[in-house]
Amino acid sequence: MPVRRKPRRRLESRAKQIMRAWFGCHAVMKRTIALTALILCLLTSVTASQKRKPLRRTRSAPSRPRKAAAAPPAILGAQVMIATKTGEQITGQVLEVSPYGIRVKQDSLESTVPLESISLMRFGDAPAAAAAPVPASGHSPDFGREVESVMALFQAMDSATQSGTEYSDYGRRLIELRRATERFVGKYAGSDDQTETKMAALYAATADDYSRARTIWTQRLGQGPGATLSVSDSPAVADAVELYPELGQLGSRSKLPADKLVAGLWKQASLKIIRGRKILDRAM
Repeated sequence: MPVRRKPRRRLESRAKQIMRAWFGCHAVMKRTIALTALILCLLTSVTASQKRKPLRRTRSAPSRPRKAAAAPPAILGAQVMIATKTGEQITGQVLEVSPYGIRVKQDSLESTVPLESISLMRFGDAPAAAAAPVPASGHSPDFGREVESVMALFQAMDSATQSGTEYSDYGRRLIELRRATERFVGKYAGSDDQTETKMAALYAATADDYSRARTIWTQRLGQGPGATLSVSDSPAVADAVELYPELGQLGSRSKLPADKLVAGLWKQASLKIIRGRKILDRAM
């Protein structure tokens, strides 16, 4: 049986189709290869540029040093100006501060100011408020004579306690002193004149110191020179320790030497007398 041969035209057409398909795939491969090469070139250039650029480190802003908080000024040893509710001004060096008062050294004198009597207190080198001068015409007509009369009694009592006095003589002087002080305070405590009210308050506080000393002296009679008292034995002892904390340091609260309590109260009264004398010397 004879072999049938495909027509020549059909074979040529089939070959052409195969060639077109091959060339189409070849073109796609060429485009793929070209695109891949382009991408690799771009990546290489970017990497090279990054290598050439130096790395910049971000600098954080330098932290500012914190200012140290100013230390509170030391109170002990500092200069202080104290204005009391009675108008008196005390300027000096702080020696001691307690829950009850502040002890101040003024020149060669020491005094304790109760906290409840303070209206203004200024520490440091701030200038103290100058006391307004009181004209002589502003005083009551009899003030000069009466204030000096009471001052003479206080100075006589101060001299007697420093030189040594007997219990009976001390009691007699105290009675006379308290009567004169009560009359003076009753007349000038409510005055509009600053010096008059200041002296009335100062005289009253000084007489109270002498009265507390008398009470303590009475309680120690018959107990001998080494007699001791407790703050619960008498309001005079409790008040003395509260107003003047240095007296409380003489012993325990249940065993305070009576003689030293009396001497301490006399010393506080003497300081007030000296202060009153200075007030009068400036105002009169």
